[in-house]
Order: sequence, then C-alpha cells, then structure tokens
Amino acid sequence: MKRRYLTALLFLHLALLGGSLSWAASAPRPVHEIAFVVQESTQLNLAELSIGVGYVGYGAYIDDKGVRQNGLHASLAISIETRPPLHQTPDVHKGQVILVDGYRITIVDISTESRGAVVLEVTKENRGPESIGGHGAP
Repeated sequence: MKRRYLTALLFLHLALLGGSLSWAASAPRPVHEIAFVVQESTQLNLAELSIGVGYVGYGAYIDDKGVRQNGLHASLAISIETRPPLHQTPDVHKGQVILVDGYRITIVDISTESRGAVVLEVTKENRGPESIGGHGAP
C-alpha cells in the first residue's frame, strides 16, 4: 500500500512539473490519467473539477448499484464548475468507477491508516456530460 501512495505522489510531482511517463505495458494507458492521494477532510482541485473526501471508515453505505453494503467506504464531494455547476456526494468503495461530465474517477484504494485517505485516478475523457454512475463503460 505504501508503494501505491509513493507512486501516486510521483505522478502528482510529474504532473505539476509538466513531466511525462512512458508505460511499459502491452495495453495503451490513457494519456491524461494521474493518481492522487486525497486525505480525509481535504480536497483535490484540478481545473474545474474538485474532489473532497469526507468520511473514511467502516460501516453501512449504499453502493453504486443502490444496494446496502457494510464495509470500508468513503464519502466524496465531487464538484465541477460548469453552467449549471454539478455537485454530487457519492459513497464509494475500492475498485468503483465514477463517470461525471467527461471525467472518469477510479477509486484505487481506501486507507484508514492515520487520517484516512482515498487513492484515486482521474482521466479526462473526450465525452459529453454524464451524471455520476457506477461501473460505467470505458
């Protein structure tokens, strides 16, 4: 898990400095995909997209299919400064994919260590507006 966080921090550092990475994988990866670590009670701001992390912990929540679950989850606040502005507050679990207004947000990991954090990947897709959903089509 520590390696994932270090990898996410490397991506953030490269993104801020305008660097780039080449992937040594057989399948092509999206060009604009970057991993971030967002701690509980903080938020990530990327251009018009803001992702805040509220509660991180164990307990009951409603999953992306509308089914009541028990387990590790996090409450996010996702906002996009558009006209009209979008604001959604989904509960998420590890592995969930959220599609919102041309962004694909993948929940890579959720940690309750220390302050609680969510590791997520954000991909800007060239698609039209979409509402927050579950495991959407790639």
